[in-house]
Parts: sequence; C-alpha cells; structure tokens
Amino acid sequence: MRRQRIATVGLSVALAVGGLIQAGCGRVGPGPGQGPRPAASAAAPRAITTADGAAATGGASRPGRPGRALDGLGLTGAGWEPRLAALSPARARAEAVAFLREGELRCLQLEEHEVGCGDVEQVFAPVDPAADLDDPCLRRRVARWALTRLEATDVHAVADALAEIVALPAPERELADEVVALVPPGDDALRLRLIEAALAAGRADVADLLVAGLTPGGAAVAVVDLGREAAIAHLGPAPAAGTLAAALARAPSPAAALQLLDAAAAASLDDPALAAAVRTAAGDDDCAVAARAAVLLDAAGDDQYLPHRLPLRGEADATRALCVARHVSPEEAMTVVWSLVATDGLELATTERRLWVEPDEPDPDLDGDGDPATSSTRERIEPDALDARAAELVEAWLPLACHGGTCFAAGGVVTLGYASGAGRGLQLVEIAVARHEEGCGC
Repeated sequence: MRRQRIATVGLSVALAVGGLIQAGCGRVGPGPGQGPRPAASAAAPRAITTADGAAATGGASRPGRPGRALDGLGLTGAGWEPRLAALSPARARAEAVAFLREGELRCLQLEEHEVGCGDVEQVFAPVDPAADLDDPCLRRRVARWALTRLEATDVHAVADALAEIVALPAPERELADEVVALVPPGDDALRLRLIEAALAAGRADVADLLVAGLTPGGAAVAVVDLGREAAIAHLGPAPAAGTLAAALARAPSPAAALQLLDAAAAASLDDPALAAAVRTAAGDDDCAVAARAAVLLDAAGDDQYLPHRLPLRGEADATRALCVARHVSPEEAMTVVWSLVATDGLELATTERRLWVEPDEPDPDLDGDGDPATSSTRERIEPDALDARAAELVEAWLPLACHGGTCFAAGGVVTLGYASGAGRGLQLVEIAVARHEEGCGC
C-alpha cells in the first residue's frame, strides 16, 4: 500500500506548543455509526458515477496476495458486523490498528440523488453483498468500526492512516468525523499535520473540523501559516500582537477581520506591526471592517480615520464615509449626513416590488406607473426635521455595504443622489431605496 506523507508546516512551532498525549485521554462515548450507515434510498438513483467518471465496480480478490488484518474472519458486504462484534475488546483494538494501517479506503461507488430544485448530492452506493476486504467500499465501512475501537494512545500508531482519511475526497465525511473525535485535544503536532493533509487534498471543510482541539499556540500556527480562519476563535483571550498583525496581513474575510480587530482591542497598539495592520484595515473595502479599525485607532488616540475626518473629494468618498459611519455609531453617521445634506433638505424615495401579482389584480396606481407589482413613494425631510428622524434615517436609509458600485441598505439597494451648488462642492440631495419581496422555492 502506498501512503502519502504530508510534511508539517510550522512543525517546530507546533511541537513547542503541542502537549504529549496523556494516558486515559480517550474519546468520550462511542462515535456515531459504529456499523455501516443505512442503505441508500430505494428510489432509483439518477446515475452511478465514480470520481474518475467511469462505471464503478467492487475490487476483485487478488489470489496469492499476503494475508492482511481481519482476513480470517471472512467478512463480506452481507454480514461483516456480527463477525466483528464477536471479537474480544483487546483483539478488536489490535486488529483495528493493523487494518487502518493498510489503508485503501477510497470508495468510488457513488450515487447521485436529487435533493430539490434540480440540485443533486452524491452519496455512497450500497456495498455489494458479495464484496470482500479487497473492496475499498467495504473497507471504508469497516474503517468506521476500526476507528471507534481505538484509544487516544493509538493515534500516533495510525497517524499515516488518519492523514489518508482526512484527505479522502467528497462525499466522504463520516470517517473524517471519527478522526476528529479520536485525536486528543491539545495534540497540536498531529492536528496540524492532519489539517495540512486535508488542505493539500482540497478538503478545507475537514481541516476546519480539526481546529477546535488546538491550543492557542497551535491555533496561531493554523491561522498565520495555514490561513484557517476558523482557528481565530481558538486563539485565546489575549492573542499575541504579532499573531494578530500577521493574521490581518493575510487579507482575511470581513468576518475574520472583525474577529481579529475585536481581539486587537485587548492588545496594545503600541506594537508597530499591529498598529500598521489596523491602519490598513481602516481602508478596507468592507465598511464594517473599516469602521471597527477606525474606532480602535480612535481609542488609541488617532482619530484621523473616523469618517467625519476623512476628505470628501467626490461622490465615491462621500458614499464610503456614510457607509463606514453607519457602522461606527448613529452620532457619527448623522455628523457625516449634516456635513453633506443639501440646504433645502433631503428627499427620500422608495420603490417596492412584489414578486407575485394576480393576473386581474387592479393597480391602485398611487405612484402613477401603471404597474400593480410596484409602488413608489417620495418624501422630503426639511433640515430642521433631520434630527427627529435620525434613528430611522440611519437604520433604514444609509448604506450598510457597497460592492462593485452598488450599495445596500436594510432590505434593499440604496442609491445616493448628489448635486453641487449654493457655494458647496458636494451636496446629498436624495436617498433612494429599492426593496424587493423575497422569493421562495427554487
């Protein structure tokens, strides 16, 4: 059997922070599905496919091959569970270790089942009742039994097999779940190795299942070296400033950047690398990230990144300032609004579209467009009424996010209208929000 060994990134760091496996630190309770999972639905599958795109067949016996684990039990797809259940605990554990070391668990017998709206999912086909242990599809069933027979102290003896399992392609997930439950929390060296193996095979979903058992030091390696944003939640209450700076420098997703900035609030911006990373975040395209960074810098004595302090050189700058201010505070948002609003007030326009209209439904035509599916309203707010409407204005009308030139308010697309005049370079004269009824089904 060929085994692929995956080199461990950041192994020296992982070994420093990883603890030794403690005796008796086994998994808690039996894992799900200690036998095979129920057979697939009796409904005819759409197709039987393999990962290679060819018709799948079970592996044939290979006469003359060396004896392997569990061979003497005569396991077949029709009756393997009772034979394994009859083994003593000691023998079952020894056989499980030997069996997992042999590998060959990639089952290619798949079925596609429709799950609705034209979507399909791939599942493993039922195992051939005549299959023996040369069939990878029976072997993966037996592997679930084997994993549940191991103790935590066995994991390093089967580390190569565990790395092979977490790298198996979709739809495999059951074996990966068993591996995650088996590896002791705090074993950073093994968990990081398995995370790397999963990532190398394109199984980021499996890699992220393993981060929950990392120590804060191991989580730092996973975040900084391996880019696993799921590990941010496991950095501990006071992550090192260097870790936060390095993680922010990786251009994380907005959700991850917000987590890191929240963690940075408990750290000191006296660290030059962290301060630089937060300043970069203050210019992020995501309004919520930019706002969080600006507030953090303001708390450290640098208020130049707050929206009301930013230069408004044009409509794009003004729109961004309103969007970021919306996430800072209502007071900050209204400060920016007052700096932009036209001298004769602000016009608010709404357009609402319904998806479903009865064929003979009359159009009240209150907006004069002759379309029963849409209704429009317009309202002018005089300058002296702005403060009284501030809460509504901020919550319902100012943009929450802008992407590719389109901005979004609560429940719809928002368009900000600007003009110049009356001795001012730029004026906010209109906010228009288009709201659409949410659909359902496909």
